[in-house]
Amino acid sequence: MDLETVDRRGRPHGGKCWIVRKKFNVFEFDFFSPNYSLLKICYGLKNFNFVGVWVPFDNGSIERLVNFISFLSSLESILDVYSNESIIFLGDWNCDLNRGKRFDKLLKNFIINNDLIDCFLLFDQRIDYTYKKKDYISKIDHIFTRSQEIKNIKYYEVIDEPTSLSDHNAVNCFIDLVEDTGDYNEEEESQKDFHYFDWKDQDFVEIYQNFLNKNLDFLFPKVNIDFYNNLSECTSLIDEIYENLPRILLKSAREAEKICKKSKKPRRAFKTNYSNNLEINALSQEINQLYAAFKSTDFKDTSIRKEINLKKKEFKN
Repeated sequence: MDLETVDRRGRPHGGKCWIVRKKFNVFEFDFFSPNYSLLKICYGLKNFNFVGVWVPFDNGSIERLVNFISFLSSLESILDVYSNESIIFLGDWNCDLNRGKRFDKLLKNFIINNDLIDCFLLFDQRIDYTYKKKDYISKIDHIFTRSQEIKNIKYYEVIDEPTSLSDHNAVNCFIDLVEDTGDYNEEEESQKDFHYFDWKDQDFVEIYQNFLNKNLDFLFPKVNIDFYNNLSECTSLIDEIYENLPRILLKSAREAEKICKKSKKPRRAFKTNYSNNLEINALSQEINQLYAAFKSTDFKDTSIRKEINLKKKEFKN
């Protein structure tokens, strides 16, 4: 990186990054949210997920509160997705667990409900704050992990570096990636694999979009509420979206994949060998694709039905 080209106006202009030693296999990284980023590394047969967070401070507005509730819902979704893998949340939360402000209370409930532990509490600390501005101090930078994984945390220290120009103290945490995190079954873990959908297949993508539009129908009418005057409805809507959206996306992809596999099955062998007849094969493939499109409309598109019947007559002739 050429530091001369870096924008030096501060954090809002500097962007985000993960700096990882080359010996670790980076399996996945995402910067899909302004409030957190995800890094997945593979070490041996295990996956470790690190979620780096930055939360805007609570300025008392409803917008910030809604954003914070949405942010916590996102983290709960991540915990569900990686329920069988190690996960560590770290960063600037702008929440002090020893205070009683509204963000602080929400974060406390999030920690309790998801059985997380603040790594700060695992070791004696010489410094009990991570942020200082004049005479004001607070502990708003945290590292959280699941309670059953605390034996992986070997060291944690808040560092007060006199030469640092930041108003935040650095945190030094040593995590043992080799230590077993529980009832780990090596044979069972080695058999796990990720399923990849073929997003390069244009037929699959088109059918997926049709199913997605159909499966999202029940959510669309619900988003037309006042986001600024009706906080309780907005909060319920956010929870409902985060609960249902991953399922809808996955369901739509699976339905599309099922249709594509059916339309691309090898043709049954006939006594008369038509396998080399390009015209028949092309017509058969076209009928299968029309049927897949017809099914994605719940068999309601009459124009596709008529086209299928015409193609079938042509096929018989």
